[in-house]
Amino acid sequence: MSINSCYEAIGRYNALKVSLSNVVGQLNSAHSKLSPVPGTILSAYSVNDNKTPIVGRVEALDKDIADTASYITKTIIPAIDRAISQKRKEIIQLQQEGS
Repeated sequence: MSINSCYEAIGRYNALKVSLSNVVGQLNSAHSKLSPVPGTILSAYSVNDNKTPIVGRVEALDKDIADTASYITKTIIPAIDRAISQKRKEIIQLQQEGS
C-alpha cells in the first residue's frame, strides 16, 4: 500500500462520513415529522377506544427510523473514524520506512 492510496482511502472514508451524516439528518427529520402521527391517527380513528393496526405500524416505522439513525451515529461513523485513524497510522509507518 502506498501513501497516496492511504490518502485516497481517507478521502473516500470522509466522503462516506459526510453522506452518512446527511442520511442521519434526513432520518432525524423524518422521525420528528412522524412521531406525532400516531397520536393524530388515534384521535381521529380508533376502534372501541383502542389503537388500530395502522397506529402500531406507524409507531414501529418511527422506531425503526430512530434506531437506524442511532446505529449509524453510534456504530458506523465511529467505525469509519477508526478506519481513518488506521490509515493515518499506515501513512506514518510508510513514511518512517521510506526515511
